[in-house]
Amino acid sequence: MTFRRALVLVAALTLTFAIALTAPAGAAPHLQSARFKATLSGTQSTAWTLNDTTSCGTETGSGSKRVRFHQQGPLTLIFSRQLGGTRLLMIKVAGTRSNSVPIAGTMTQYGVLNASPNGKCGTGRTEGTPVAPPQPDCGTKSFTGTIYVNWSPPDLYPEIPGEPAPLLPQFWVDEPLSQTDFRVCPFFGPLILFRLVHAGLSEDRVFGPKPRLKLVREVSKTEQYPEAGAPGVRSETTVDLTLQLTRLGGPRH
Repeated sequence: MTFRRALVLVAALTLTFAIALTAPAGAAPHLQSARFKATLSGTQSTAWTLNDTTSCGTETGSGSKRVRFHQQGPLTLIFSRQLGGTRLLMIKVAGTRSNSVPIAGTMTQYGVLNASPNGKCGTGRTEGTPVAPPQPDCGTKSFTGTIYVNWSPPDLYPEIPGEPAPLLPQFWVDEPLSQTDFRVCPFFGPLILFRLVHAGLSEDRVFGPKPRLKLVREVSKTEQYPEAGAPGVRSETTVDLTLQLTRLGGPRH
């Protein structure tokens, strides 16, 4: 290498180093966060009817179920986004490394079944001492559990089949996790459906100046099995979710 080329190389390296020192800090990918005091609550109400005819007779019934929950204790949520690099949105519960929110609530369930055999089928023969059928455990039960909160950009939101792709980032929850259940009370409605009540929540709102944000979402769903107009089960369900956020300080980088 000639002396002249060596000088050119040293000059180039010096210029590159100077540019790196003077480049703005925002050029590198980093997280921006916003903290909120939060309240989260939801309700699911289902009413169902059964009308099923087989070669052995007819079975009819009806019932209802209502699930209500709210967060258990004070709740602070941290919303974060990555600036620069790959687009990334996330949410977690303050003081933890997860997005799992402790919840408490009540489940109320009632149901009645009526069988009308036509005499064309045998009833079977019992062996040993007859045992009385278990008594229905219908009523109201308290429960505790968890629910997962999520904040996803439109292209990463796992929409439910049949839903249109969203245009805004979505706040959504996974189904409540609890060990509480009714083992004998009849129920022919759908499972928990809080997954339906997602709502658009833009980055401008999360990282904007408004001190308070509120999301309210309600969805109704009708299900009929095996198909409309045929004997089977029909259910009407309404699900709602409410999230209220109070900003704690300004955005953090």
